[in-house]
Amino acid sequence: MVYLLLGIAAGLLTLVFYELAEQLLDDELIVFDDTVLYHLQQLTGTSEAVDSVMRGITRLGDGLVQTILCIVIAVGLWLRRNRRAAAMLVACLSGGWLLNYTLKAWFGRERPEQDFLVHASGYSFPSGHAMVSICFYGMVGYLTYRFLRGKWRLSWIINVVAVTLALAIGVSRVYLGVHFASDVIAGFSAGGIWLISCIISLKLLRLYR
Repeated sequence: MVYLLLGIAAGLLTLVFYELAEQLLDDELIVFDDTVLYHLQQLTGTSEAVDSVMRGITRLGDGLVQTILCIVIAVGLWLRRNRRAAAMLVACLSGGWLLNYTLKAWFGRERPEQDFLVHASGYSFPSGHAMVSICFYGMVGYLTYRFLRGKWRLSWIINVVAVTLALAIGVSRVYLGVHFASDVIAGFSAGGIWLISCIISLKLLRLYR
């Protein structure tokens, strides 16, 4: 049953990503992206406090921050003899970044033509911060659920925080002007597919053992 639900979720995310990619190639995302970007940008600069919060949130999606967190968590899992989980966490993060670089190079979409509130370089589609945040924080949430089954309240709190954080990172990228909304949605979709693949792989490794 679990594999069926994961498979359905992966299929739906694949359809979303495919539809966005097709519309991008056909230049059909301009109206949607410009509309969302315009409304969010109306808030940008109106409050220095909000701008600072958004900068802080987006930093939690930086590769360096996630790499440090990944190393700390993976070492902890390894020392507790959860070596497959540690290896899969590293694979989920590194594979997510590699897949994102590949997709960015494939589509070659330029970033929005405006001033950014944070430094950003490279292509825009799909959003690397959104994509890899879903991969990393999603896997952290799954591992928390797996290892804290006896503490369901704490497990659910951590999972809600992880998902909310990943979504907030995606929103912050549009707010800060470095991505279009479709970049973020595509990032969530592609990241979700990779996350599900890693979860299924970890489950299969446990069954094989």
